[in-house]
Amino acid sequence: MENQQPVAIVVGAGPSGLATAACLKHLSIPYIILEREDCFASLWKKKYSYDRLHLHLAKQFCELPHISFPSTYPTYVPKTDFLHYLDEYVSHCQISPLYKRSVESAIYDGGSEKWDVKAMNLSSGEIEEYSGRFLVVATGETADAFVPDVERLNTFTGEVLPAIASTKANVVVFENGKSHPFDTIVFATGFKRSTNKWLKGDDYLLNDDGIAKASFPNNWKGKKGLYCAGPARRGLYGAAMDAQNIANNIKMQLLM
Repeated sequence: MENQQPVAIVVGAGPSGLATAACLKHLSIPYIILEREDCFASLWKKKYSYDRLHLHLAKQFCELPHISFPSTYPTYVPKTDFLHYLDEYVSHCQISPLYKRSVESAIYDGGSEKWDVKAMNLSSGEIEEYSGRFLVVATGETADAFVPDVERLNTFTGEVLPAIASTKANVVVFENGKSHPFDTIVFATGFKRSTNKWLKGDDYLLNDDGIAKASFPNNWKGKKGLYCAGPARRGLYGAAMDAQNIANNIKMQLLM
């Protein structure tokens, strides 16, 4: 595939990535956004968020840049309303992520002063190459589900079920296609960040766990055109601030 060269490459189409994309578009900065799943905000749209989920902060602290929540929304926005808000956000800001692109590597080329990104197209199996002056890591704080090795699990006398595919009310659908009702469902799912698997040459911006090394409010800016949106443990409010700071900083550098 021919190498594509936008100005900025955004990795991740969760709320942080969408906010960054909207801010870049607002400043007329060409970009692409690469997303591993087949939809944006996959942790919200798919199996890792339950039906009764609400944002735990008041809505004024959870808005993404340039578009407010409707006045009819309650103070603590439920999942269904938040997903509708994200749908409208993507449509209004004309955000078109490249779905099913799993980033394999991102390496800074000192000669061209650009980031070279290789991504697996999960539909075709091909490796696609992208190159951009700026790279924004927006893969979130919960990128990969993590199941640890449990000692003596093979001798456990209880029932170990396959991974959960989805939940609906009190019914759980498992990946083997079977479903079972439960009186109580406890979400104790662990996650690990995968940034350190594919981001090469960064010893300044993110630590080994994929969390910003610098403290707020300087957590979003690295070196050599590298940025991160969202991994400072400040929720949607922090992600929105990161997105605006990143876009403004990129615009300033383009004008220099």
